[in-house]
Amino acid sequence: MNTTEMTLLAFLIFTVVGLFLYFIFPKKAKWTVLLLLSIACAILLTAYWAIFVLIVTIIAYFTGKILNNIWKRYENEKVSLEKSEAKELKKKYKKKQKNVMWSSLIMLFLILALLKYFNLPLGTLNNLFEDYYFLDIALPILGISYYTLIAISYIVDIYRGKYEYERNFFKLLLFIGYFPSLIEGPFNRYDKLNDQLYKETNPTLSDMEQGLILIVFGLFKKLVIADRIYIYTEISFNQLNTYNGWVIFLGMVLYVIQLYADFSGFIDIARGASKMFGIDIDKNFDKPFMSRSVSEFWRRWHISLGEWLKDYIFYPIAMSKPIMNLSKKIDKKAPKFLQKLLASLIPLFFVWLACGIWHGVGIKYIVYGMFYYVVILLELLFEPLRHKIVKKDNIAIKIFDIIKTFLIIVIGMSLFHAANLGHFVRLWTHIFSSGSINIYGRIMVESEFKLMIILAVALVIIDIIRELRPNFTYQSINGWVRMLIVVALIILIVVFGCYGNNYAAVDPEYAVF
Repeated sequence: MNTTEMTLLAFLIFTVVGLFLYFIFPKKAKWTVLLLLSIACAILLTAYWAIFVLIVTIIAYFTGKILNNIWKRYENEKVSLEKSEAKELKKKYKKKQKNVMWSSLIMLFLILALLKYFNLPLGTLNNLFEDYYFLDIALPILGISYYTLIAISYIVDIYRGKYEYERNFFKLLLFIGYFPSLIEGPFNRYDKLNDQLYKETNPTLSDMEQGLILIVFGLFKKLVIADRIYIYTEISFNQLNTYNGWVIFLGMVLYVIQLYADFSGFIDIARGASKMFGIDIDKNFDKPFMSRSVSEFWRRWHISLGEWLKDYIFYPIAMSKPIMNLSKKIDKKAPKFLQKLLASLIPLFFVWLACGIWHGVGIKYIVYGMFYYVVILLELLFEPLRHKIVKKDNIAIKIFDIIKTFLIIVIGMSLFHAANLGHFVRLWTHIFSSGSINIYGRIMVESEFKLMIILAVALVIIDIIRELRPNFTYQSINGWVRMLIVVALIILIVVFGCYGNNYAAVDPEYAVF
């Protein structure tokens, strides 16, 4: 059994066992079931690296406590002061809070950088534990940036006064290490999740049913669609001299769908497992292939990362004194679209620089982030011209926008998947080259290829239907039909799932981020 199968199997077993315990535990102790489940899941999935979930939580907990104590001292001292004196005292204590916040953030960023980017401690620890094979079940630093960035948002929100710090260390550990989000996110927010995690009621039958269909559909997207497309994309990306242009270009197009099926599949599994406990976590995708612009695409793709970058990078920079002063200078002196463009120029640069670095270290990832930065700026720049040319929106214009956006995304995602910039250039130059078009028997058998295309198209069609009928939900389908859909998907997973000895192990695309 490969890494992915072990990860999924462990995840599903933990969910089933956890549900049994969740129902039999007393009301006030239900959250401890989720905590024990999360700790055990972290240890099994991330081996000895689970210790870093604990370290990150310790830093977040004591930072929150110190920030709270500083503010309490201010509240006590300001009582006997005049208004002007209290204002000065507030500045003093706010500066202390800021120093504490930045100290903790630097520590968290250092941990993230050492584990994710520089890989410094890995060699020593791997040598230390090399004889203990049970400690190397799955990915070594699974989900490191997810729980680290969740902790960062928690600390910043406390500093901003959005909510009070969590006084119970173990409850905070549950929030940061919550097991459904451990593999590929999404980035949970404390104010949205904390009350749900510690509630004292059992999930309803409707919760269980909705959770089950999400899990089954997620498994279908991952094991049947994404992992089948992987067979084609890996060969078409890496054997450029063998195949002609259309084979390579099809591989680029399919890779976007593969990435979507893989990532959204795991998110569906996470949301489904969480829903079975009666807990709602945010969706991370919203029909991204229906986007009419690149900026809209990124509002629909990896939504929680986009919101994190917006709240903790874009807005702080956009609201900083230098940017605000610049906005005042250009106010009423330039057209509105130009004001918007200039006001976004610097904040967006750091957002996309951070997005590129989050995906990996190296010039390729910087270029990847800058590619989308330039495209979005061009969209803003040419927006007035577009409005002049397109006087009236219609279905043809919508289809054109969607296809145009998708092709831009194909370029960006092929850069993301390429080994390096040189490989990316070779990919696109080979599109116009000649070579074999006989993919059957070389890449995959004809029946597998046809099934892959049907499934890829079907996944896109489902999003089209959901876009055209936004009020349509799974719950609106007849109960017996819903049951038949679940059974049919399970059969398809069993029959057509790409798992076992005949298939290469395909690790979750976003798990190591």
